[in-house]
Amino acid sequence: MTLNRPLSDGAIIARVEGHASALIDGETVIMSGDTGRFHVVAATGASIWERLATPKTVEQLITELAADFDVSLVKCREEVEVFLASLAERNLVTIND
Repeated sequence: MTLNRPLSDGAIIARVEGHASALIDGETVIMSGDTGRFHVVAATGASIWERLATPKTVEQLITELAADFDVSLVKCREEVEVFLASLAERNLVTIND
């Protein structure tokens, strides 16, 4: 999924149900319940995946990450939107904008 425009602050990001995940050696391994494929996400991606255990708005997610990783809100949003698009493309999250 390529985002055609920036996500609104109120867009809700949620994990798609039916996927299993586990933390292994500092990385999160996600097994797609649909395809059986494995997806590996490292440190920041793993943090995002864990935070999405409950649905969040883009604003909530960006604010939390920017504070925890000491990065500007603008830079954080740029990186997170790319990552979220990647997760949505793999049917791991939904984005309701």
